Amino acid sequence: MKFLRSAGIAFSLISSVTSAEAASYCWSDPGKMFDGGTTTISLKIVVSSVKRPHIPGLNDNRPWCIMSWSSLGGNMGGKIIQKAKLGEGRVVGYKTMYKGDKIGHDSFKAEVQWVRGSDNKMQKATLIYEIDIVSDPF
Repeated sequence: MKFLRSAGIAFSLISSVTSAEAASYCWSDPGKMFDGGTTTISLKIVVSSVKRPHIPGLNDNRPWCIMSWSSLGGNMGGKIIQKAKLGEGRVVGYKTMYKGDKIGHDSFKAEVQWVRGSDNKMQKATLIYEIDIVSDPF
């Protein structure tokens, strides 16, 4: 798991890579999420049809790139407001997920909400994911 931090808001990128492997199957730049804002995040992922390496204890079918916004506060929810065309994007709790089914460039847009811990104020932001789906690990 890689942890990325930006502007005091961290998210972790859960990828299909172990320390013993040199290849990556999922990469994302850090994003800054703030109330009322729109953030564009670049994502690079290997197409879902490429077999991932075996990791003991995990399912070998791991096509999803999962980004976790775990440091935001409580009660995060969200929804997809613009669907991806070459794959599938999801928002589940603190996680934004993407799986690319075809090689090329894709995008999707999500709206997320969370409660700021200092004053219990509801916060909302828009995330735009710009995605390059490639054929080989990088």
